[in-house]
Amino acid sequence: MESITKPKILAVEGIDEINFFTAFFKVLEITDVQILDFKGKTNFPTNISALPNIPGFDSVSKIGLIRDADDNEPKSAFDSLVAALNKAQIPAPTELNRFTTESPSVGIFIMPDNVKKGMLEDLC
Repeated sequence: MESITKPKILAVEGIDEINFFTAFFKVLEITDVQILDFKGKTNFPTNISALPNIPGFDSVSKIGLIRDADDNEPKSAFDSLVAALNKAQIPAPTELNRFTTESPSVGIFIMPDNVKKGMLEDLC
């Protein structure tokens, strides 16, 4: 994985999310977020575990994890990400729509809306 060069990172499933959030951040003129491609939801646990070893991680103040719910309840995807964060000893939120107060502050969003089954395409 590449070096971390910005104080905030957003980890996403793949190229569709990279394209969406790159355009979204450009419109909003957000320049302090580095988007990381975790290459599919099944790779989130491995990539979360690798985060603390990436050069530049020590300077990260916020982490956002974004995954699709797909055909599952959003809580299932949330629980999977929380387990991976706990295993990597990275602060994990206790519920959706909340960031941790520890550093780095971590939040999780399950597309399309933290409530329904679906994905980025449903959000759009």
